[in-house]
Amino acid sequence: MNLPEQELDYPFGDALPETGATIEIAPNIQWQRMGLPFALNHINLWLLRDEMDDPRQTGTNIHGWPTPLACRLWISATDYTRGVPESLRFEPAETP
Repeated sequence: MNLPEQELDYPFGDALPETGATIEIAPNIQWQRMGLPFALNHINLWLLRDEMDDPRQTGTNIHGWPTPLACRLWISATDYTRGVPESLRFEPAETP
């Protein structure tokens, strides 16, 4: 271990979140470790319990949202336009 590494403080020691689980590190803050299938084998995700920051609340979007949306999952028109053809693509399932 080199000198900079020796100066690091690991408040949770060797404790790591299990796959798909979180560790509460402070009130309303969860730590999740997401595995990756390549050399960089994981990333740390910090889940914050807060209100959603959208243009209707912040007022930073010049267009704004004309009406409240009646769903929990929002996607942009671009994402929808790109996603629909992909969802309609037919690929036969492989047979064993």
